[in-house]
Amino acid sequence: MSRGGARPGAGRKKGQKNKLTVKRAQAMKKVARELKQHNPQLFEGDAHALMMAIYKDPKLPLSIRLDAAKAASKFEKPALSSVACAMAPEPASTHPEPGDPGPEWRERIAKRFGEARRFWENAH
Repeated sequence: MSRGGARPGAGRKKGQKNKLTVKRAQAMKKVARELKQHNPQLFEGDAHALMMAIYKDPKLPLSIRLDAAKAASKFEKPALSSVACAMAPEPASTHPEPGDPGPEWRERIAKRFGEARRFWENAH
């Protein structure tokens, strides 16, 4: 008899929700039904839909509409993220070309002006 390892037909089927997720969704639906019985004018959509309804309603004051639009914009348009870029230093040349001021000078420029080194090497 085998012990452990993958067995055909074992485990949760692909796309099937786990038990906790199913129980949580059922509990949320039950609470929503109870709330709707006590207050039939509750909003049907999710938080994003509510924010959209608020900022699109011309009857509301502009300050409220702007606050709702600011909150909803995070979900409608993704924020730009910064990207890290690491450049490996190139080995210093042991034989400078004619007219080349030398590796020490290039290193000083690179420290002082950041990307000036790349422009210098591409230009010469």
